[in-house]
Amino acid sequence: MFTLEKGKNKKIIDTKHKNPYTPMSIIPTLDTKRERNVILSTVRKPEVVHGSYAFNRQVEYPIYQKRPFTDIDIKSPTNRQTALDIERKLDRYANMNNYYVTKLEHDGGTTYRVHSRSRNDVVADVGLKQQRIPTRTIDKVPYETISHREKEIAKLLKTPSAEYRREKDRRMMGYIKRYKKLKRRNKIWE
Repeated sequence: MFTLEKGKNKKIIDTKHKNPYTPMSIIPTLDTKRERNVILSTVRKPEVVHGSYAFNRQVEYPIYQKRPFTDIDIKSPTNRQTALDIERKLDRYANMNNYYVTKLEHDGGTTYRVHSRSRNDVVADVGLKQQRIPTRTIDKVPYETISHREKEIAKLLKTPSAEYRREKDRRMMGYIKRYKKLKRRNKIWE
């Protein structure tokens, strides 16, 4: 494994694979559904999936009303190791060195991101789990509960230093309120 410094606070961490990545080759990349299944197969307690993907997994909305997401957010007590495990497993399924990990330093600690070279995007964010998060297990994968997410967003909306994510949090709070309203309405008719 080698580490390459790139920029001020961004490090690229890549593991060796028997088939090195070559830009000239036609890349047999994994489709997003298989990619998500591989990522979720690595998540076990005490790790927790949170964010938009966890919300979508728990609600009974039709597909067109679900919260859009681009990556799967994971909280883990061993975030670096979890990110490297995800990267190795994705490389093994793609049968080439198509994924790499970057390390990002920020106020809340360190986050490791798993990137796809072929699509040039982030497929997983692995942050440090510092406190207990209430979970709901679906298909052996622990997801953050909607009520806990609502409390966390309410805290973030009151924090002045989180101005950069205010719009995103407001939209997520709207999705949660709409879901709660729909759930109350369905209970009346049951």
